[in-house]
Formats: sequence, structure tokens, C-alpha cells
Amino acid sequence: MLTSKNNFHKIAPFYDQNALIQKKMAESLMELVEKNVGCKFDDVLEVGCGTGLFTRLIQKKINYKRLFLNDLHNFISFEGGYDFLEGDIEEINLPYKFDIIFSNATFQWVKDFKRLIQKLHQCLKPQGYLCFTTFGEENLKEVKAVTGVGLNYLTFNEYLDLLGRYFNIITYYQTKESLYFQTPWDVLKHMKLTGVNSVAKVQWTKRNFVTFCELYEQFKTEKGYLLTYHPFYFIVSKNKEVCYD
Repeated sequence: MLTSKNNFHKIAPFYDQNALIQKKMAESLMELVEKNVGCKFDDVLEVGCGTGLFTRLIQKKINYKRLFLNDLHNFISFEGGYDFLEGDIEEINLPYKFDIIFSNATFQWVKDFKRLIQKLHQCLKPQGYLCFTTFGEENLKEVKAVTGVGLNYLTFNEYLDLLGRYFNIITYYQTKESLYFQTPWDVLKHMKLTGVNSVAKVQWTKRNFVTFCELYEQFKTEKGYLLTYHPFYFIVSKNKEVCYD
């Protein structure tokens, strides 16, 4: 994965109060889960649990026997009731089989999504579920337009194509979310406090910062300076035998 545990460790105490869209995505994903696959599972895995934003919903809404959490480092602020699998989900060994795998706002960081879903497919029990959110190509598009820096997101159809090779697709949708800020500086601060590493790649000299603010004026609205999020939602099941290529 592309994130750094050292970078996230610095902003973890501020993440939950700034991750407004990620929190909304977590709540919407859990609503989809309750509606489409139910809430009773023996073995549950959350990939990219972060500070526990979605984990707390699992604890509240899901009737499970064993909960496994994964991330590069344990940033969870509460104790007990779970087993922690530390490391990059693309690299670590998963020695268990799961009834359901969750992930909220994490898979955009993955280097090889096809390889990852093959791995997760193998780690699911028969008829197990993969339920996740991620972001699409219009995510943070204003910042990318100004700086030229951003992630290379998969499109919605690319996700559907890859998922359809290994899973039965139960439900999916995409949406657009807008946040507004008082100044371009507030946009940058928001991105930093939600763990967006792309802005760190920019050499932030005084001149570059002034240029950023000047160029970001094109995104000023009556509500403030616009920042767009592009969430994707997917729930799929393993009711399919496949050959891995």
C-alpha cells in the first residue's frame, strides 16, 4: 500500500474530527450491509481500520464471534475484543478464513487491486462477503487540477469489471460529496489531517503556496472553496469458483 504508518501516526489524533466524508461513507456502508447481507457473522475482518471509525460501527451493529483488525499500525484507541493483524494487507499472510471482510476508504491506496481481491477471495469462507468503500477518479479533483498531483484512481467500471471476475456483485453505487472551506489553506490543512499524502509530494515553498492559493480561486463558490469527494460503494459475495490468472 502507498500510505505510511509514520505519516498517519502524526495525524491519527485529529483524523476522526476531520474525516467527515469517510465517516459518512462508513455509516452508509453499514446501512448497505444491514439491508443486503445481515448482521450475524462468526469471523470478521476489517482491512485498514485506522483509528476505528468503521470498527466502532462493527462493534455496535454486527453480531460476531471473532473480530480481526488490520492496518500498518494499531491506531485503535479502545482495548480488547479483537485480534490485530499488523502490516500491509497486500503483503502479510492471512492465516484465517472469514465470513465477511470490511474496508472503508482504504483500497484507493492499494498498488495492485486485482492481486488484492484474489487474495481476499481466497481468504473468504464459501459464500462469504466483501463489503467496501473507496474513491473514484474525480476525488479531490480541484487539488489535482492546481498541483498536478494525485492518486491514479480506478474508474467505477474498472472496479466492477475486476470484482465481477471473482465475485457475485450484490449492490454498488457511486456518489459525489462536496466540502467547502473558508480559504485554500484550509483545504490543504483538511487534506493533511485526513492522511492524504499527495499534498506532501509538493515542494511547499512560499511561492508555491501563494501560487496554489491564487489558482484555487477558480473553485471559490458562495459557500466557500470547493473540494470534491467521489465515493464508491460495493458489496460482493464469494458464490463463485474462479481460476486465478
